[in-house]
Amino acid sequence: FKENPRKGTSGNDSETLSSFSEVSFEKKLDTFDLSTDFSYRAKNLKTTYGTFSYDSEIPQIFFRQKVKIKKQIFGRKNILAFNLEKFLVNFKQDSFSSGIFTRFTEISKRANAFSLGNEFFITQNLVFNISARKEFFDFDFKTSTPSATELTDTRKDTVDAFSAGISLNLNERTNFYLSFSRNFRIPNVDEFKTFDPITYAPTGINKDLKPQKSSEYQTGIRKTFENLSFSFGLYRKVVRDEIFYNSLTYANENYPRTLHQGINFSSKVNFTPFSVGFNYSYLNSCLLENKGAIQKGNIIPGVPKNRFNLNINLALLKNLTFQTTANYTGEKFFISDWKNEGKKMPEIFVIDFNFSFKKNALKISGGIKNLFNRKYAEYGTYSFNWSLWNYDYYYYPCPERSFHGGISLEF
Repeated sequence: FKENPRKGTSGNDSETLSSFSEVSFEKKLDTFDLSTDFSYRAKNLKTTYGTFSYDSEIPQIFFRQKVKIKKQIFGRKNILAFNLEKFLVNFKQDSFSSGIFTRFTEISKRANAFSLGNEFFITQNLVFNISARKEFFDFDFKTSTPSATELTDTRKDTVDAFSAGISLNLNERTNFYLSFSRNFRIPNVDEFKTFDPITYAPTGINKDLKPQKSSEYQTGIRKTFENLSFSFGLYRKVVRDEIFYNSLTYANENYPRTLHQGINFSSKVNFTPFSVGFNYSYLNSCLLENKGAIQKGNIIPGVPKNRFNLNINLALLKNLTFQTTANYTGEKFFISDWKNEGKKMPEIFVIDFNFSFKKNALKISGGIKNLFNRKYAEYGTYSFNWSLWNYDYYYYPCPERSFHGGISLEF
Protein backbone atom coordinates (compact mmCIF):
# COMPACT_ATOMS: atom_id res chain seq x y z
CA PHE A 1 0.00 0.00 0.00
CA LYS A 2 2.78 2.46 0.90
CA GLU A 3 5.29 1.50 -1.82
CA ASN A 4 3.01 1.00 -4.81
CA PRO A 5 -0.67 1.93 -4.26
CA ARG A 6 -1.68 0.64 -7.70
CA LYS A 7 -0.49 -2.89 -7.04
CA GLY A 8 -2.02 -5.43 -4.65
CA THR A 9 -0.29 -7.89 -2.38
CA SER A 10 2.09 -10.19 -4.25
CA GLY A 11 0.09 -12.96 -5.95
CA ASN A 12 -3.23 -11.08 -5.65
CA ASP A 13 -4.60 -9.19 -8.63
CA SER A 14 -7.89 -8.11 -10.18
CA GLU A 15 -8.95 -6.65 -13.52
CA THR A 16 -12.36 -5.21 -14.34
CA LEU A 17 -13.86 -4.38 -17.73
CA SER A 18 -17.23 -2.63 -17.66
CA SER A 19 -19.56 -1.04 -20.22
CA PHE A 20 -22.84 0.85 -19.99
CA SER A 21 -25.43 1.97 -22.52
CA GLU A 22 -28.78 3.70 -22.12
CA VAL A 23 -31.71 4.70 -24.33
CA SER A 24 -34.37 7.17 -23.18
CA PHE A 25 -37.57 8.44 -24.78
CA GLU A 26 -39.72 11.37 -23.62
CA LYS A 27 -42.99 12.83 -24.87
CA LYS A 28 -44.78 15.81 -23.29
CA LEU A 29 -48.47 16.42 -23.93
CA ASP A 30 -50.96 18.88 -22.45
CA THR A 31 -52.05 16.68 -19.56
CA PHE A 32 -49.68 13.72 -19.93
CA ASP A 33 -45.91 13.22 -19.75
CA LEU A 34 -44.51 9.89 -20.92
CA SER A 35 -40.94 8.66 -20.55
CA THR A 36 -39.23 5.31 -21.11
CA ASP A 37 -35.74 4.32 -19.97
CA PHE A 38 -33.79 1.21 -20.92
CA SER A 39 -30.22 0.49 -19.86
CA TYR A 40 -27.72 -2.34 -20.08
CA ARG A 41 -24.61 -2.70 -17.96
CA ALA A 42 -21.96 -5.42 -18.31
CA LYS A 43 -19.03 -6.15 -16.03
CA ASN A 44 -16.32 -8.77 -16.45
CA LEU A 45 -13.81 -9.52 -13.69
CA LYS A 46 -10.65 -11.60 -13.52
CA THR A 47 -9.43 -12.09 -9.96
CA THR A 48 -6.44 -13.97 -8.58
CA TYR A 49 -5.74 -14.95 -4.96
CA GLY A 50 -2.49 -16.89 -4.96
CA THR A 51 -3.19 -20.23 -6.66
CA PHE A 52 -6.95 -19.51 -6.87
CA SER A 53 -8.50 -17.49 -9.70
CA TYR A 54 -12.02 -16.50 -10.71
CA ASP A 55 -13.59 -15.34 -13.99
CA SER A 56 -16.86 -13.50 -13.39
CA GLU A 57 -19.48 -12.04 -15.70
CA ILE A 58 -22.25 -9.72 -14.41
CA PRO A 59 -24.73 -8.40 -17.01
CA GLN A 60 -27.75 -6.39 -15.84
CA ILE A 61 -30.83 -4.95 -17.57
CA PHE A 62 -33.08 -2.15 -16.31
CA PHE A 63 -36.40 -0.92 -17.77
CA ARG A 64 -38.66 1.86 -16.48
CA GLN A 65 -41.89 3.35 -17.81
CA LYS A 66 -43.11 6.64 -16.31
CA VAL A 67 -46.51 8.26 -16.73
CA LYS A 68 -47.40 11.70 -15.34
CA ILE A 69 -50.96 13.03 -15.30
CA LYS A 70 -51.29 16.80 -14.80
CA LYS A 71 -54.86 17.68 -13.98
CA GLN A 72 -56.48 20.00 -11.44
CA ILE A 73 -58.35 18.60 -8.44
CA PHE A 74 -60.74 20.86 -6.47
CA GLY A 75 -59.41 23.71 -8.57
CA ARG A 76 -55.85 23.07 -7.41
CA LYS A 77 -52.81 21.94 -9.40
CA ASN A 78 -52.14 18.21 -9.04
CA ILE A 79 -49.54 15.87 -10.54
CA LEU A 80 -50.07 12.10 -10.39
CA ALA A 81 -47.11 9.88 -11.35
CA PHE A 82 -47.01 6.14 -12.00
CA ASN A 83 -43.80 4.12 -12.53
CA LEU A 84 -43.34 0.54 -13.68
CA GLU A 85 -39.84 -0.97 -13.37
CA LYS A 86 -38.13 -4.23 -14.23
CA PHE A 87 -34.61 -5.22 -13.21
CA LEU A 88 -32.57 -8.31 -14.07
CA VAL A 89 -29.00 -9.14 -13.05
CA ASN A 90 -27.10 -12.38 -13.55
CA PHE A 91 -23.86 -13.33 -11.80
CA LYS A 92 -21.79 -16.13 -13.39
CA GLN A 93 -18.42 -17.26 -12.09
CA ASP A 94 -15.89 -19.92 -13.08
CA SER A 95 -13.45 -20.90 -10.30
CA PHE A 96 -9.97 -22.33 -10.86
CA SER A 97 -7.22 -23.81 -8.70
CA SER A 98 -3.71 -23.68 -10.18
CA GLY A 99 -5.36 -23.12 -13.57
CA ILE A 100 -7.67 -26.18 -13.28
CA PHE A 101 -11.45 -25.56 -13.40
CA THR A 102 -13.07 -26.42 -10.04
CA ARG A 103 -16.56 -24.85 -9.87
CA PHE A 104 -19.28 -22.99 -11.75
CA THR A 105 -21.63 -20.65 -9.83
CA GLU A 106 -24.62 -18.69 -11.11
CA ILE A 107 -26.95 -16.37 -9.18
CA SER A 108 -29.74 -14.40 -10.85
CA LYS A 109 -31.98 -11.68 -9.43
CA ARG A 110 -35.27 -10.59 -10.97
CA ALA A 111 -37.27 -7.68 -9.59
CA ASN A 112 -40.54 -6.08 -10.66
CA ALA A 113 -41.77 -2.91 -9.01
CA PHE A 114 -44.52 -0.36 -9.34
CA SER A 115 -44.89 2.97 -7.57
CA LEU A 116 -47.51 5.66 -7.32
CA GLY A 117 -46.89 9.25 -6.27
CA ASN A 118 -48.97 12.39 -6.00
CA GLU A 119 -48.02 16.06 -5.67
CA PHE A 120 -50.92 18.30 -4.58
CA PHE A 121 -50.65 22.10 -4.40
CA ILE A 122 -52.75 23.06 -1.38
CA THR A 123 -51.85 26.66 -2.18
CA GLN A 124 -49.38 28.10 -4.64
CA ASN A 125 -46.71 28.03 -1.91
CA LEU A 126 -47.70 24.88 0.02
CA VAL A 127 -47.22 21.46 -1.61
CA PHE A 128 -48.08 18.04 -0.16
CA ASN A 129 -46.27 14.94 -1.51
CA ILE A 130 -47.12 11.29 -0.95
CA SER A 131 -45.83 8.14 -2.65
CA ALA A 132 -45.81 4.36 -2.25
CA ARG A 133 -43.81 1.55 -3.83
CA LYS A 134 -44.08 -2.23 -3.91
CA GLU A 135 -41.38 -4.54 -5.23
CA PHE A 136 -41.39 -8.26 -5.93
CA PHE A 137 -38.06 -10.04 -6.26
CA ASP A 138 -36.70 -13.56 -6.54
CA PHE A 139 -33.22 -15.10 -6.54
CA ASP A 140 -32.12 -18.30 -8.24
CA PHE A 141 -28.89 -20.06 -7.35
CA LYS A 142 -27.03 -22.99 -8.82
CA THR A 143 -23.50 -24.33 -8.50
CA SER A 144 -21.70 -27.38 -9.82
CA THR A 145 -18.27 -29.02 -9.88
CA PRO A 146 -16.80 -31.57 -12.31
CA SER A 147 -17.29 -34.34 -9.74
CA ALA A 148 -20.56 -33.37 -7.97
CA THR A 149 -24.26 -33.07 -8.75
CA GLU A 150 -25.55 -29.57 -9.46
CA LEU A 151 -26.91 -27.78 -6.37
CA THR A 152 -29.84 -25.37 -6.79
CA ASP A 153 -31.73 -23.01 -4.48
CA THR A 154 -34.28 -20.20 -4.73
CA ARG A 155 -35.69 -17.31 -2.70
CA LYS A 156 -38.71 -15.00 -3.20
CA ASP A 157 -39.99 -12.01 -1.24
CA THR A 158 -41.81 -8.67 -1.43
CA VAL A 159 -40.99 -5.27 0.08
CA ASP A 160 -42.86 -1.98 0.48
CA ALA A 161 -41.89 1.67 0.76
CA PHE A 162 -43.83 4.83 1.66
CA SER A 163 -43.08 8.54 1.95
CA ALA A 164 -44.99 11.73 2.74
CA GLY A 165 -43.90 15.32 3.13
CA ILE A 166 -44.72 19.01 2.80
CA SER A 167 -42.81 21.82 1.14
CA LEU A 168 -43.57 25.43 2.09
CA ASN A 169 -42.29 28.42 0.14
CA LEU A 170 -42.39 31.17 2.76
CA ASN A 171 -41.45 33.58 -0.03
CA GLU A 172 -39.62 33.52 -3.36
CA ARG A 173 -36.27 33.02 -1.60
CA THR A 174 -37.14 30.79 1.36
CA ASN A 175 -38.27 27.15 1.34
CA PHE A 176 -39.02 24.89 4.31
CA TYR A 177 -39.54 21.12 4.05
CA LEU A 178 -40.53 18.25 6.34
CA SER A 179 -40.80 14.57 5.37
CA PHE A 180 -41.18 11.02 6.65
CA SER A 181 -40.36 7.84 4.75
CA ARG A 182 -40.16 4.08 5.12
CA ASN A 183 -37.54 2.54 2.82
CA PHE A 184 -35.91 -0.80 2.08
CA ARG A 185 -32.78 -2.35 0.60
CA ILE A 186 -32.89 -5.76 -1.02
CA PRO A 187 -29.70 -7.81 -0.56
CA ASN A 188 -27.40 -7.95 -3.59
CA VAL A 189 -26.85 -11.26 -5.37
CA ASP A 190 -23.50 -11.86 -3.65
CA GLU A 191 -24.92 -10.96 -0.21
CA PHE A 192 -27.51 -13.76 -0.39
CA LYS A 193 -24.87 -16.39 -1.13
CA THR A 194 -23.74 -18.73 1.70
CA PHE A 195 -20.38 -20.51 1.97
CA ASP A 196 -18.85 -23.60 3.48
CA PRO A 197 -16.61 -22.20 6.31
CA ILE A 198 -13.91 -24.81 5.58
CA THR A 199 -13.72 -24.92 1.78
CA TYR A 200 -15.29 -21.47 1.16
CA ALA A 201 -17.39 -23.07 -1.57
CA PRO A 202 -20.87 -21.55 -2.20
CA THR A 203 -23.63 -23.70 -0.71
CA GLY A 204 -26.90 -21.91 -1.47
CA ILE A 205 -29.05 -18.87 -0.68
CA ASN A 206 -29.28 -17.52 2.85
CA LYS A 207 -32.96 -17.99 3.73
CA ASP A 208 -32.47 -16.18 7.07
CA LEU A 209 -31.19 -12.93 5.53
CA LYS A 210 -33.97 -10.32 5.50
CA PRO A 211 -34.31 -7.17 3.39
CA GLN A 212 -33.10 -4.10 5.25
CA LYS A 213 -35.85 -1.64 6.29
CA SER A 214 -35.68 1.89 7.68
CA SER A 215 -37.78 4.79 8.95
CA GLU A 216 -36.43 8.27 8.31
CA TYR A 217 -37.40 11.81 9.32
CA GLN A 218 -36.02 14.88 7.53
CA THR A 219 -36.49 18.61 7.94
CA GLY A 220 -34.63 21.63 6.67
CA ILE A 221 -34.62 25.07 5.14
CA ARG A 222 -33.25 26.56 1.91
CA LYS A 223 -32.55 30.29 1.67
CA THR A 224 -31.43 32.45 -1.26
CA PHE A 225 -30.05 35.98 -1.16
CA GLU A 226 -28.75 38.11 -4.03
CA ASN A 227 -25.27 36.52 -4.19
CA LEU A 228 -25.57 33.86 -1.50
CA SER A 229 -27.62 30.69 -1.07
CA PHE A 230 -27.53 28.04 1.63
CA SER A 231 -29.42 25.04 2.91
CA PHE A 232 -29.48 23.32 6.28
CA GLY A 233 -31.05 19.93 6.99
CA LEU A 234 -31.50 17.51 9.88
CA TYR A 235 -32.29 13.81 9.57
CA ARG A 236 -32.73 10.76 11.76
CA LYS A 237 -32.98 7.22 10.40
CA VAL A 238 -33.51 4.00 12.33
CA VAL A 239 -32.61 0.89 10.32
CA ARG A 240 -34.05 -2.52 11.16
CA ASP A 241 -32.22 -5.66 10.02
CA GLU A 242 -29.29 -3.71 8.57
CA ILE A 243 -27.21 -6.02 6.36
CA PHE A 244 -23.61 -6.53 7.44
CA TYR A 245 -20.86 -9.02 6.61
CA ASN A 246 -19.73 -11.35 9.39
CA SER A 247 -16.08 -12.21 8.67
CA LEU A 248 -16.23 -15.18 11.07
CA THR A 249 -19.07 -16.98 9.29
CA TYR A 250 -18.25 -15.73 5.74
CA ALA A 251 -21.91 -14.71 5.39
CA ASN A 252 -24.04 -11.59 5.50
CA GLU A 253 -26.35 -11.22 8.49
CA ASN A 254 -28.94 -8.79 9.85
CA TYR A 255 -28.22 -6.41 12.69
CA PRO A 256 -31.38 -5.83 14.79
CA ARG A 257 -31.41 -2.02 14.89
CA THR A 258 -28.98 0.78 14.00
CA LEU A 259 -29.19 4.57 14.12
CA HIS A 260 -28.02 7.09 11.49
CA GLN A 261 -28.57 10.75 12.31
CA GLY A 262 -26.86 13.97 11.38
CA ILE A 263 -26.86 17.32 9.62
CA ASN A 264 -26.20 18.54 6.08
CA PHE A 265 -25.13 22.09 5.31
CA SER A 266 -24.34 23.64 1.95
CA SER A 267 -23.75 27.19 0.73
CA LYS A 268 -22.75 28.98 -2.45
CA VAL A 269 -21.36 32.47 -3.02
CA ASN A 270 -21.59 33.79 -6.55
CA PHE A 271 -19.80 36.90 -7.83
CA THR A 272 -19.53 36.50 -11.61
CA PRO A 273 -17.20 35.19 -12.98
CA PHE A 274 -16.22 33.66 -9.62
CA SER A 275 -18.21 31.31 -7.37
CA VAL A 276 -17.47 29.20 -4.30
CA GLY A 277 -19.56 26.28 -3.05
CA PHE A 278 -19.18 24.50 0.28
CA ASN A 279 -20.84 21.30 1.51
CA TYR A 280 -20.50 19.72 4.95
CA SER A 281 -22.14 16.68 6.53
CA TYR A 282 -21.95 15.24 10.03
CA LEU A 283 -23.18 11.70 10.62
CA ASN A 284 -23.53 9.87 13.91
CA SER A 285 -24.09 6.16 13.25
CA CYS A 286 -24.24 3.61 16.03
CA LEU A 287 -25.74 0.28 17.11
CA LEU A 288 -28.97 0.34 19.12
CA GLU A 289 -28.87 -3.29 20.31
CA ASN A 290 -26.35 -5.93 21.36
CA LYS A 291 -25.58 -8.84 19.03
CA GLY A 292 -23.37 -11.50 20.60
CA ALA A 293 -20.04 -9.89 21.51
CA ILE A 294 -20.90 -6.70 19.58
CA GLN A 295 -22.08 -4.05 22.02
CA LYS A 296 -24.86 -1.48 21.82
CA GLY A 297 -23.46 2.02 21.23
CA ASN A 298 -20.56 0.92 19.00
CA ILE A 299 -19.91 3.06 15.93
CA ILE A 300 -20.84 1.46 12.60
CA PRO A 301 -17.58 0.65 10.76
CA GLY A 302 -16.81 2.20 7.41
CA VAL A 303 -18.83 5.35 8.15
CA PRO A 304 -16.94 8.63 8.75
CA LYS A 305 -18.46 11.25 11.02
CA ASN A 306 -17.26 14.23 8.99
CA ARG A 307 -17.18 15.01 5.27
CA PHE A 308 -16.83 18.25 3.36
CA ASN A 309 -16.01 19.50 -0.10
CA LEU A 310 -15.12 22.93 -1.43
CA ASN A 311 -15.76 23.90 -5.06
CA ILE A 312 -14.14 26.95 -6.63
CA ASN A 313 -15.36 27.91 -10.11
CA LEU A 314 -13.81 30.50 -12.38
CA ALA A 315 -15.22 31.53 -15.77
CA LEU A 316 -12.37 33.47 -17.36
CA LEU A 317 -14.08 33.60 -20.74
CA LYS A 318 -17.72 33.30 -21.72
CA ASN A 319 -17.36 29.68 -22.82
CA LEU A 320 -14.41 28.51 -20.69
CA THR A 321 -14.80 27.38 -17.07
CA PHE A 322 -12.27 26.07 -14.55
CA GLN A 323 -13.18 24.19 -11.37
CA THR A 324 -11.08 23.10 -8.40
CA THR A 325 -12.61 20.72 -5.85
CA ALA A 326 -11.20 19.84 -2.45
CA ASN A 327 -12.69 16.72 -0.79
CA TYR A 328 -12.21 15.72 2.84
CA THR A 329 -13.29 12.49 4.54
CA GLY A 330 -12.73 11.95 8.27
CA GLU A 331 -11.45 8.89 10.09
CA LYS A 332 -13.55 5.72 10.24
CA PHE A 333 -13.28 2.17 11.53
CA PHE A 334 -12.34 -0.52 9.03
CA ILE A 335 -15.21 -2.50 7.47
CA SER A 336 -16.28 -5.46 9.69
CA ASP A 337 -14.70 -3.99 12.85
CA TRP A 338 -18.06 -4.06 14.64
CA LYS A 339 -16.39 -4.28 18.04
CA ASN A 340 -14.44 -1.04 17.38
CA GLU A 341 -11.32 -2.77 18.64
CA GLY A 342 -8.87 -1.89 15.87
CA LYS A 343 -7.33 1.33 14.62
CA LYS A 344 -9.17 3.73 12.31
CA MET A 345 -8.55 4.39 8.65
CA PRO A 346 -6.71 7.71 8.22
CA GLU A 347 -8.51 10.85 7.09
CA ILE A 348 -8.46 11.72 3.39
CA PHE A 349 -7.87 15.07 1.68
CA VAL A 350 -7.80 15.07 -2.14
CA ILE A 351 -7.96 17.89 -4.71
CA ASP A 352 -9.32 17.55 -8.26
CA PHE A 353 -9.08 20.00 -11.17
CA ASN A 354 -11.50 20.22 -14.13
CA PHE A 355 -12.22 22.47 -17.08
CA SER A 356 -14.91 22.72 -19.75
CA PHE A 357 -15.21 24.65 -22.99
CA LYS A 358 -18.54 25.01 -24.77
CA LYS A 359 -19.18 26.55 -28.18
CA ASN A 360 -22.63 26.08 -29.73
CA ALA A 361 -23.19 22.29 -29.90
CA LEU A 362 -19.57 21.41 -29.09
CA LYS A 363 -18.35 20.75 -25.56
CA ILE A 364 -14.77 19.83 -24.61
CA SER A 365 -14.04 18.83 -21.01
CA GLY A 366 -11.20 17.30 -19.05
CA GLY A 367 -9.31 17.37 -15.81
CA ILE A 368 -6.95 15.84 -13.32
CA LYS A 369 -8.12 13.66 -10.45
CA ASN A 370 -5.96 13.51 -7.32
CA LEU A 371 -4.01 16.53 -8.49
CA PHE A 372 -1.21 16.22 -5.89
CA ASN A 373 -0.87 12.44 -6.30
CA ARG A 374 -1.93 11.53 -2.76
CA LYS A 375 -1.64 7.86 -1.76
CA TYR A 376 -4.82 6.89 0.06
CA ALA A 377 -7.59 4.30 0.37
CA GLU A 378 -11.31 5.03 0.78
CA TYR A 379 -12.15 1.39 1.51
CA GLY A 380 -10.53 -1.03 3.94
CA THR A 381 -11.52 -4.20 5.80
CA TYR A 382 -10.70 -5.75 9.16
CA SER A 383 -10.51 -9.48 8.52
CA PHE A 384 -8.91 -12.61 9.89
CA ASN A 385 -5.38 -13.33 8.66
CA TRP A 386 -4.93 -17.11 8.70
CA SER A 387 -1.15 -16.90 8.35
CA LEU A 388 -0.85 -14.65 11.43
CA TRP A 389 -3.82 -16.29 13.20
CA ASN A 390 -5.09 -12.83 14.11
CA TYR A 391 -7.14 -9.99 12.66
CA ASP A 392 -5.36 -7.74 10.17
CA TYR A 393 -6.04 -4.65 8.04
CA TYR A 394 -6.63 -4.83 4.29
CA TYR A 395 -6.49 -1.69 2.13
CA TYR A 396 -8.04 -1.11 -1.29
CA PRO A 397 -5.91 1.77 -2.65
CA CYS A 398 -7.47 4.48 -4.79
CA PRO A 399 -5.87 5.56 -8.09
CA GLU A 400 -2.98 7.98 -8.01
CA ARG A 401 -2.99 11.08 -10.21
CA SER A 402 -5.09 10.40 -13.32
CA PHE A 403 -6.18 12.39 -16.37
CA HIS A 404 -9.54 12.34 -18.17
CA GLY A 405 -11.13 14.17 -21.06
CA GLY A 406 -13.95 14.04 -23.54
CA ILE A 407 -15.73 15.70 -26.46
CA SER A 408 -19.50 15.82 -26.91
CA LEU A 409 -21.96 17.25 -29.44
CA GLU A 410 -25.43 18.25 -28.32
CA PHE A 411 -28.25 18.92 -30.78
